Amino acid sequence: MQRRIIAFTADEAKLTTENIRAIEAQFLSASQTLLKTEWRRVKSGERTFKRYVVQSAKRAPRRQ
Repeated sequence: MQRRIIAFTADEAKLTTENIRAIEAQFLSASQTLLKTEWRRVKSGERTFKRYVVQSAKRAPRRQ
């Protein structure tokens, strides 16, 4: 993605509103994919995260 952005910004003629919106949509999609992947990784195995969830669950009052 970074290479696409660098290539895109190298030519000022390509910097039109339509082209910027298209590359922005691609960038946002790639960012969301990365964040979802990282979130799954952290949720499934990160010790710090697991410890925090367990401690929070112990402290949280039970709903009736």
